[in-house]
Amino acid sequence: MKVRIMLHLSSSFCVIDIEGFGRGAIAQEDLEVGDIALEIPVPVIISEDAMKGSDMYPVLQRIDGISVETMLLLWSMKERYNSSSKYKIYFDMLPREFNTGLSFGIDAIMVLDGTILLEEIIQAKEHLRTQYEELFPTLCDAHPDVFPPELFTWEHYLWACELWYSNSMKIQFADGELRICLIPIAGFLNHSLYPHISRYGKVDPVTNSLKFPMSRPCRVGEQCFLSYGNFSSSHLIIFYGFLPHGDNPYDVIPLDIDNGFDGDNNVMDSCKHTTHMLRGTWFSNNCNIFSYGLPSPLLDYLRNARNMSDTESPMQDKLEVEAQVLEDLYATFSSMMEGLSDTNPDTRENIEWDVKLALQYKDLQRRIMSSILRSCSSGLKMLEDEHERSHSRDHRENGCPFMAFHFTVLLKLTSSSNGGMEPCSEDIDEWGVHLGKAVYSAAIEDNHGGHPSDDFHSQLTRAYSDVLFDSNNIDRSKKRLVLLNKTYLDCWITM
Repeated sequence: MKVRIMLHLSSSFCVIDIEGFGRGAIAQEDLEVGDIALEIPVPVIISEDAMKGSDMYPVLQRIDGISVETMLLLWSMKERYNSSSKYKIYFDMLPREFNTGLSFGIDAIMVLDGTILLEEIIQAKEHLRTQYEELFPTLCDAHPDVFPPELFTWEHYLWACELWYSNSMKIQFADGELRICLIPIAGFLNHSLYPHISRYGKVDPVTNSLKFPMSRPCRVGEQCFLSYGNFSSSHLIIFYGFLPHGDNPYDVIPLDIDNGFDGDNNVMDSCKHTTHMLRGTWFSNNCNIFSYGLPSPLLDYLRNARNMSDTESPMQDKLEVEAQVLEDLYATFSSMMEGLSDTNPDTRENIEWDVKLALQYKDLQRRIMSSILRSCSSGLKMLEDEHERSHSRDHRENGCPFMAFHFTVLLKLTSSSNGGMEPCSEDIDEWGVHLGKAVYSAAIEDNHGGHPSDDFHSQLTRAYSDVLFDSNNIDRSKKRLVLLNKTYLDCWITM
């Protein structure tokens, strides 16, 4: 259904009902970058000037602390029903219900249990209710002709709040003043993470109009999108009543950390409590070890909390701390995930709009948490693999001096004045092979292979004694020692 707007303005759109979006603006022609898609004359814009010309302004300006925004809310509650209003066409086009998060019913609220959105909705409604009760019924009792009680109910107040939250824009006028306004037609452009129009909000003093230039092309028949700002999905649900299509980089899950440390450690004293924001890890460009696609400030905080701020710490210590950090994060988000009770998809048919929106938001929260849990799991696997590689490197590095000693003996024996014996295969007897393997086993079992054990020393001492003192069988003894060292060397290299 097309909506005809009899206003003197320039628009390349027609406003129609679009499935999944409500009302939206469809391009009536191809629009290129830089084209002015919409131009609104200043006299058509609804701002505080209209409110200041009403009969309620003299009363409102005497109220201490009342904001211009609140005055506009109250003005629109009455102007909505003013049959002679110059803005009647605009108000007649507005829906009777805006269906934002501020209007969520009890069923939707129950669905949101365990989410940050529930807390935000409750806080917002409590704030508005307190604000309303500070004004009414006092104003109605004192000035019933200006504030008719039937027009200033809580329901009408909430409708006005949703109107201004979901449709208003901050505009800089020619005098440089920034004012909150309602803009005909512009309020019907839906939000997108990849909008066609992203730079607007300043009145052109030459034409005395507000222009909306294209930031990217839009083809005829396509819906043209506007940017409402860099908002999270929870903010968009509460104040606009929708969940954006696509991955929203401003969706986060807050993680409050209170380590409860009471000691004298300066690092710990300075970071007893902090809040970190975690996005879906699919946004990260670095999912490697020590990053995992998780926020660096969070990881650094948790490392410092475990006294691992020293970059010179041994690798094995670093890996242990990293594992503790990821295990704690995994346990935390596993618990949070369990708090988001699942809903059978079969029960999602024929449900109210607010329950549907609440379920979609809860699915989004699960998706973000699942990505964090997957990153923790893959990070722990990377740490396990790195731990094995590091252990192997340390094992070889610590054993190298020990191995080099035997290799030197081997070279000396095989290049001796006796002709440089290189044992043939028939000389490799069972004693030499088994003793060589025993030496290797004794070495790696003691201190991760870094230092030989007493048993190892005694075996080598006997072997070298045979070479030095058994003159009758010196050739035989030297061959056996050569075999011992070669076997040990082969075992080490193939480790």
